[in-house]
Amino acid sequence: MDDIETITDEPEAPKGEEPWCLTCRGYTDYRKKWSTVSRADMDGGTYPDTVETPHCIDCEQPMHYLRSCRALVWAMNFLACTMWTIALLATLSLFDISSGSLLAFALFSILCWGISRMPHKSRQVLREWKKWKEEESFKELIDPSPKE
Repeated sequence: MDDIETITDEPEAPKGEEPWCLTCRGYTDYRKKWSTVSRADMDGGTYPDTVETPHCIDCEQPMHYLRSCRALVWAMNFLACTMWTIALLATLSLFDISSGSLLAFALFSILCWGISRMPHKSRQVLREWKKWKEEESFKELIDPSPKE
């Protein structure tokens, strides 16, 4: 029995996630650049680690993987909420409610809020991507013909 092969002119769908360019606001063509970063090893020394970063061909800026941005934002929010919940439970169970304990809890709440806002670049990328996606949806509503 012979195997049938389908030959098409269309390129295969890329495996994995495509990077998004914040500067050009779109899924543009990119090339990958490699750089080395020093990492710490278990013996107290360092070793070079190669990092692959996609860069936009049009603007030469680094591009972002949205999945990584979402994961980072989610992890920092989870960490901040967990810390805040533990502090709330510790404050309520270990200390009497006084102005000192409330002030300490308020300062710790501000610290947790700051921790949740730390991945600023990832938040900016996700915010701009969401705006771009809405704009693309509106463009499709106005001109539903397929782009060629």
